[in-house]
Amino acid sequence: MTNYFVIWHVGHGGGGWLLCCCNNHPAGIWLLGEMHKPNQLDFLGRELVKEEALQQETWNYFEDAELERQVACGIVKSFSRPTVEWVWEHGGRSCQMIRNPIAKCVQQ
Repeated sequence: MTNYFVIWHVGHGGGGWLLCCCNNHPAGIWLLGEMHKPNQLDFLGRELVKEEALQQETWNYFEDAELERQVACGIVKSFSRPTVEWVWEHGGRSCQMIRNPIAKCVQQ
């Protein structure tokens, strides 16, 4: 069984590092960052613009991970409320990631 997760993330705080670590983990972890980008699920390049189509592609991503027998599968920072609910309904988890809060919360 694949463990699903979503991580709220403010950006520019280590998300890219986490993506690299997870996607190279020998146990088999899939992690997406900004799903709409060309190197992720490429919604615009595939001409997916309707909310229903975007949501279905997101769920397909999770289901593909299950078929590929991945240990875990998740998304960092670019997901909708229905995605969070899907993850919870399938026994998954959610959490908040923040690194260096001074850089994120204090004007410089």
